Amino acid sequence: MPELPEVEVTRQFINESLSKGDKITKVELRRKDLRYEIPTELKPLIKKSKFITVERRAKYLLWVFDNFQIINHLGMTGSWKALGKNNTLKKHDHVIFTLKNGDKLVYSDPRRFGYIDISKAPYNETLKEHRFLKHLGLEPFDKKFTGQYLKDLSKKTNTPVKTFIMDQKIVVGVGNIYACESLFTAGISPSKKASRVTLEKYNVLVKEIKKTLKKAIKTGGSTISDFKTGDNQSGYFQMHFKVYQKTGKPCEKCGSLIKKIVLGGRGTFYCSKCQR
Repeated sequence: MPELPEVEVTRQFINESLSKGDKITKVELRRKDLRYEIPTELKPLIKKSKFITVERRAKYLLWVFDNFQIINHLGMTGSWKALGKNNTLKKHDHVIFTLKNGDKLVYSDPRRFGYIDISKAPYNETLKEHRFLKHLGLEPFDKKFTGQYLKDLSKKTNTPVKTFIMDQKIVVGVGNIYACESLFTAGISPSKKASRVTLEKYNVLVKEIKKTLKKAIKTGGSTISDFKTGDNQSGYFQMHFKVYQKTGKPCEKCGSLIKKIVLGGRGTFYCSKCQR
């Protein structure tokens, strides 16, 4: 599943492909639904709108036009790619935006767990009130996301710290890969109760979450199975994994074997010696 870095890399690619004021000259919907039905208003709205930018909120792409927004979640296998005017569409290419020069931006999604919605509310209201967005917590790069913030919210919970930091109502975008990696570099056991993590350790964890996500974005995200950037390139952050999917391999710090447990239904990788 694309996590925050992969969504951010996709956002950057789209903004490199479109400029403020550009118009999408044609919209082709090769099916009427993905996870949910695609709004029928999408076509007429785009035809009379000018593109402004694409923003990101959590794992959502927010296509901002001058009079509406598209809210897009990539689901498990969704991606946007660029196609030249003479390139052939493939089976799982479901939404095609044709640009003025004839090139195309194509949404592809083999498993169709992604979805597209629209909002005609002002941009700030869309962020605050849209049904997919209104429950979301802080962005990990927000200045308000601090060790004290996590410590305060953890006082009344008995959940493991890994499950706690993956709760999108607490902080958005810390998916399974980046939770495992950040907890390792912070030296915190993923199964430790969130309420028992000290403020000092939460300060370290926040720093490591931000550092890990920034590095993942810089390296194009993680390609575990099928994620590709818009220009069909694989991400390279998986080359920097320290614990994720390294069960039975030696820890790079102490040499102990990396272990795997399941927390919150997700495979969780850690070093029992380095993480306490």
